[in-house]
Amino acid sequence: MRCEVTVPCLTRCEDGKPCGWRFEVKKLIEDKKNNRPKRPCPICNEWQGIEQLLHNAPAARPNPLEELLFNSGETIRILRAIYQRQETQQDQIIGRSDQSDAANRELLSNDGLMQALVDEAKGGPRLFSFELVEPGFWDRPK
Repeated sequence: MRCEVTVPCLTRCEDGKPCGWRFEVKKLIEDKKNNRPKRPCPICNEWQGIEQLLHNAPAARPNPLEELLFNSGETIRILRAIYQRQETQQDQIIGRSDQSDAANRELLSNDGLMQALVDEAKGGPRLFSFELVEPGFWDRPK
């Protein structure tokens, strides 16, 4: 299967209908490379400007701006859905953070825990006893 890209002749006949001839784009590009600015139409015998004919050629890719504007309603609907999803996720993250902060505040508000954290002797022994090396020391302190 072979696909030939063509463009219609730009001339209108006396009855207002377009000329039925179609120029091959490949040949028009070759003529342009060979510095031939015009090409004759075999049906209407009018010389056609290659630049004007090539501007009339179908685009290889659709114009994204035109497609976006054509489908603007759908695009806006999709963007709104994405925005709402992100808002919901953000609210969930903030809620989890608030719950975590409340749990931490409750844990830290416990007096015993706070005293244990700020106790100067927290790393030392909690229970110890004295034994005199020299008996009678307390009777005669120096």
